[in-house]
Amino acid sequence: MKYDFSLKKEDDLIIVNAQIGQDAAQMVLDTAANQTVMDLNTVLIMGYNIDKDANSVHLETANGLITAQKLYLNSFTALGITLKNYEVLVYDFLLAGITSPYDGLLGLDFFKKTVLTLDFKGQKLWVDV
Repeated sequence: MKYDFSLKKEDDLIIVNAQIGQDAAQMVLDTAANQTVMDLNTVLIMGYNIDKDANSVHLETANGLITAQKLYLNSFTALGITLKNYEVLVYDFLLAGITSPYDGLLGLDFFKKTVLTLDFKGQKLWVDV
């Protein structure tokens, strides 16, 4: 499937609309991220419970090393792909000094069973399952 994106300025991001259960989310496609990461506040608003003492992992970010929690989303859909029981990492973006209007980063783990083609010049991406 083909999707258009818009990069009007040098520092613009590729934004992907996602569906997490019944909730909408806006994710930044991050080809440098191995795993999908979501903001703690977003998943709390969606009704997920986070046990900060369980499933903790250390995560290297552009802002340094942080502690994140693993969370399994019942259903995650983006770019025509639906994954069930999808593992994401969760941490508090604001606490980490990140102010972002987006709900998270869509990492390369999401595309493990696909072919992802990015055309930056034409501002299109293709996902083949």
